[in-house]
Amino acid sequence: MASLRDTAACIGITGDFSVVGDFYGYLAKPDDPSPDPGFPNLSVLTQVRLLQGRHVHINLIRVGIESYTPDDEAEIDGAVQLTRDLYEQVSLGIGRVLRFFVTTADANGHEHLASDAEAKALTHDWTVPNDAIDVFFVRSFLVDGFIQPTGLSPIEGPCDKNGVRMNGCVVRMMGDSLLTGFVLAHYVSQYLGLRDSDDNQNVMFSTVPNGGELTPSQGSNMRDHCFVNGGC
Repeated sequence: MASLRDTAACIGITGDFSVVGDFYGYLAKPDDPSPDPGFPNLSVLTQVRLLQGRHVHINLIRVGIESYTPDDEAEIDGAVQLTRDLYEQVSLGIGRVLRFFVTTADANGHEHLASDAEAKALTHDWTVPNDAIDVFFVRSFLVDGFIQPTGLSPIEGPCDKNGVRMNGCVVRMMGDSLLTGFVLAHYVSQYLGLRDSDDNQNVMFSTVPNGGELTPSQGSNMRDHCFVNGGC
């Protein structure tokens, strides 16, 4: 099995690095108390094994950064870890996780979205020019003034971030890392090519929480996406 350092280099992490902060991309510490589930016990062995197979990188973009608290950051950390755990069942790893932010002033009100069109514009205005899926975290997402979706993503999103299609995922902060994790996994999966399912045990069921299941055929579909990398 490849060493931790070799695996880190494979996903773009070089020099001295923190396992939790750099290799996993988390801000909190695994032993920090939190009102949400936060970190489970992180298994470096499992992460190295998953990165030897197909894996995808993600950018976490917090919109309206001034309002994000340590608990919010722990919520995002826990959501990413849940997504890692769910994707493990179909042998898809999450590799490099980078964090970005948009200030409240620069967001121009888009930390609170009012339409799908605003969500699409957000992904175009703040795209990150790298080989990872952009995930934008917002505070609220109202459509027609009263419907609040959990997020939005194109089905089989593009790897050309300069195209006309929506080129990222939008995830609404749910106030709980478990719920936010199901939302994150759902919309990243959609970006990787999956459609909604009527099975309430499946990640692609439209209501959260769900059973968190992914089928072998769904995994095969996800692993074929152009943003998915080969093994380290």
